[in-house]
Amino acid sequence: MERRITGFHQDGEGEWVAELECGHGQHVRHRPPFQLRPWVVTDEGRRQRLGSALACPWCDEADPAPPRPTPPDPAPPDPAPPGPARPATAPPDDDLEEEGGDPACMAHLFCPECGSFVEGGHLEGCPAGGD
Repeated sequence: MERRITGFHQDGEGEWVAELECGHGQHVRHRPPFQLRPWVVTDEGRRQRLGSALACPWCDEADPAPPRPTPPDPAPPDPAPPGPARPATAPPDDDLEEEGGDPACMAHLFCPECGSFVEGGHLEGCPAGGD
């Protein structure tokens, strides 16, 4: 069901959440090439979306969940327990040979603005495409 956006806030992980008129929240992310919402990354973009409609999956359910209150900032996680002790026979780190190389990253193949594969061309209206 479509509901109007009344505001935005960031969750405990820094992700943007649209506050809907029904009281529910819906994450809005810009993660090209999978989710294309470049407007969410700027104050002006979010401000322009206030009052626009967004699907609310909670309201689509037959028995919708009650509105969720904005959670307080989570407590910092407990420190990780110490790892296993290094065996006395292990060589010092500088004696270990490195294996492998740099991790493969394909981010440079995608446009950060529109999320399209750069060699295939930008989406219409993409500022990086020069249209």
